[in-house]
Amino acid sequence: MPDPENTPATDAVKLLAEFLYEPELNLSADEIRVRLKEAHVDIAQVEKRFRAALAQARGRSALATAQQRREAFFSKISDLKKQLATSSEVREHVRQLVEKLFGQEATAAVAWRNFEKATDDDLRSMIEDMTLLEELEKDDQSTPTT
Repeated sequence: MPDPENTPATDAVKLLAEFLYEPELNLSADEIRVRLKEAHVDIAQVEKRFRAALAQARGRSALATAQQRREAFFSKISDLKKQLATSSEVREHVRQLVEKLFGQEATAAVAWRNFEKATDDDLRSMIEDMTLLEELEKDDQSTPTT
């Protein structure tokens, strides 16, 4: 039975640990490659595993970020729905939005006239959509692209 303290795998792990935890050796890159080759360490395989692990970590990080953004967005949706459900001044809210968008221009009066015919539920839905669109645009502008 082979001695577990003296196998290629054990030697490779010891050698890697030596490189990682004893930097005072001051070996050149070529010397490191030679010693790893002597210990039967396949650097290409180590690099492949490292890159795969790094890609997985990046993927997990991206998913976690997306989940946080989604939860924050759904929280905003919930808050907005609660506000709109309790608001009895839906038409006033729409009028303010129209004025904000069009100012005191004549087009504001035309736009407001079109909204006067809408039901309160339609107006609530429109306010919700506009507000959420605005939030999405703010979020997209504040999120760096990768």
